[in-house]
Amino acid sequence: MTPSRLVRRKARIEENLIHLLAQGQATAAGVARITEAIMPLGGLTPAMRDLGRAAASHSSHQFRALMNWARRQPWHALMPEPYDVPVPFPEGVRDVPVLLPHEVFAAVAADDLLSDFLFGSGEELSSWWRETRARNPEWVRDHPACRAQEADWAKVPFAVHGDECPVHGGQPLLVVSYSACAVQHLRNTLDSRMIFCAVKGAVPTVAFDALMAVLRWSFEALASGHYPASNHEGREFPSGSKRARLASTLLSVRNLVGAFSEFRGDLAFLRKALRLQRSYLNDQCCHLCPVSKKETDGHVFTDFRGDAEWTRLLTTNAEFRATYNRREEPEIVHFPGFDVWRVALDWMHIQHLGVWQHLIASVMQELATFSTCWPGRTRGERLVGSYTAYRACKSPPGARRACAPASRC
Repeated sequence: MTPSRLVRRKARIEENLIHLLAQGQATAAGVARITEAIMPLGGLTPAMRDLGRAAASHSSHQFRALMNWARRQPWHALMPEPYDVPVPFPEGVRDVPVLLPHEVFAAVAADDLLSDFLFGSGEELSSWWRETRARNPEWVRDHPACRAQEADWAKVPFAVHGDECPVHGGQPLLVVSYSACAVQHLRNTLDSRMIFCAVKGAVPTVAFDALMAVLRWSFEALASGHYPASNHEGREFPSGSKRARLASTLLSVRNLVGAFSEFRGDLAFLRKALRLQRSYLNDQCCHLCPVSKKETDGHVFTDFRGDAEWTRLLTTNAEFRATYNRREEPEIVHFPGFDVWRVALDWMHIQHLGVWQHLIASVMQELATFSTCWPGRTRGERLVGSYTAYRACKSPPGARRACAPASRC
C-alpha cells in the first residue's frame, strides 16, 4: 500500500470513529475498545489515539474530554471564534457567545465540496431561485442579496429556526439555528443546521431582541457578501484583531452571498419573536387574516371553505409592518428580505407533534383491531405488543431486534 493511500485510510478510520460517536451508533467505551484493538496493528494516528483515551475516560468527564480533544485537532482552526454579545438579563448584563453566520459562511465557502454539501450545489441554488422567482418575483427583485449578486448559483438562501423548550430541571433552552433552503433530499436534516446560539434559562424579550440584533447585523453582512466594517454596535473592531483585518473584505473568493429567506418556529416562539397581538392566545387568533374564535365576529377560524370571505382579506407584508409602533418593532422585521408571508410553523410541530400523533394513533388502532401484526388475543394486548416491538427496534446497536415483519401487517 502506498503511503498516500495509507494516510487516506487512516483518515477514513478516524472519520468513522467520530461518526459512530456523533450518531450514537457506538458508545464512548466501544470506541475506546476499537482504538485499543487497532493500536497494536499500527493503524492509529496520534489524533485517533487521543480520541480513544478521551472516550475511555470516566463517564462524568467524557464530554469534557471529547471537547478538549476536538480543540486540539487541526480542523478546529477552521471554525470561527465565538462572538460575545452583552445581553441584558434581570440579574444583570452577561456575555452570550454566538457563532456569527457570516463567519461560518466564509469558513464553509472556502471549501467547494463542503459548500456544495451544506449550502447546495450551483444547480440546486439556481433551481431554488428559479422556483422562488416564479412564485414571488417582487420578494426576489427587492432582496438586498439579489441586488448585490445577480448570479443565482452564487446566492445561498437561509432559513432561521428558533425554539425554546424545557430541558434538564425544567429550565428552558433557547436554540436559534439556520440552514440552507436549497439543500435537497437526505442532506436536509438536523446535521445540516448551523447553530447561532444556545441560551439556557428564561430569555426575556429585551435579551431576545439583543441577540436578534446581532443576527440581523450578520445577515446584512451575508447579503452584502463582505465582512462587516464594524461590530454590531457600529464600533471598530479591536486594532490588530482578525475581525479588524478582515473588515470590508469579501466573504468568498467566488463572490458568494447569503440571503435571509424565512423564519421558522412553533406558535409560542413565533408569538414571542414577532410580538404578535393576534395569536392563538386571543380570540383574534391569526396575524395574517381577520378570523376569530368567536362566530359572532363574522370570520370564524373553522371556516375551511375555499371561497371563505376571510381568504379575500389576507394581510399584506406592508399592512403587517404598519401594525407596530415604531419603538415596539421586533428586530426580526428588520432582517434583510423579511416578509411576514415567509414566516412559517416548523415541520416538527406541524407534523411530528401535530397531525401525525393523531394519524399514527388511528392507524395503530386499526391495525390492533383488524390485523395480527402484534401478538395478543385482544386489541389491548396487541397494542402492548406494538410498544414492545417498537422498543426492540430502538434497542442499542448490537442488541437483538424483534421488529414485526412488514408483511404481517
